[in-house]
Amino acid sequence: MRTAKVANAQKAAQERRIWSTSEGFTLLEILIATAIAGIVLASSSLILGRSHKAVAYIEEKAAADLAAKNLLDRYRLDLIPARKAPLANEVGNVEMGGFKFTYNQTLTPAALPGLNQVDVSIMNAQGNKVRTLTTFLMKD
Repeated sequence: MRTAKVANAQKAAQERRIWSTSEGFTLLEILIATAIAGIVLASSSLILGRSHKAVAYIEEKAAADLAAKNLLDRYRLDLIPARKAPLANEVGNVEMGGFKFTYNQTLTPAALPGLNQVDVSIMNAQGNKVRTLTTFLMKD
């Protein structure tokens, strides 16, 4: 009977060992998984931050492009008669798409006779040139 009790105790101990090794995670496994998850999350937050900056840069460029095209269209539509306008510089402010820009518009005679050259430069709030467009218009 004693041998049966010992055998049962040994069998129970063996089952506990099997149970403890086959189920659950060790502390080391949990720490490694947490470290890997932290690295993945840190990397993804950097990628998202960079993509946000890229989107803001592209939005500013697109708004500057529209602002420059609108300023050139004023000449094309003769709202500012380029044919009779004195050759000069014009500096001003324009807002487009929620961005505030400063523009420098220059009207000069072109290298070809009978044409005026109109240059529009758009600067952002920091004073960096964002976009420059040029067009040529016929004189009278």
